[in-house]
Amino acid sequence: MEELGDEIAEKWMKLGRRLGFKDPELQDIDQRHRQLCERGYHMLIHWRQKNGSAATYQILNAALQHKLVQRKDLAERICYKYGNYFNNIS
Repeated sequence: MEELGDEIAEKWMKLGRRLGFKDPELQDIDQRHRQLCERGYHMLIHWRQKNGSAATYQILNAALQHKLVQRKDLAERICYKYGNYFNNIS
């Protein structure tokens, strides 16, 4: 998650919205963390804690590839590699 948080950079809020965060939650993360990479990282950690087993690599993959995020490169590198994405499709 730290690697992804670092790489999502300026698109962390757009990704957060695709993962179901409301603007007040994102604004709270924004205010608590000064560094851009830390904002993305903490948003992802919060998403995983909030959703538990429902926070899947499939959902993260779709959010990363969304037209407003456009980070298919990260989806392929992170979700497929760490999430065993092709083995988890039902």
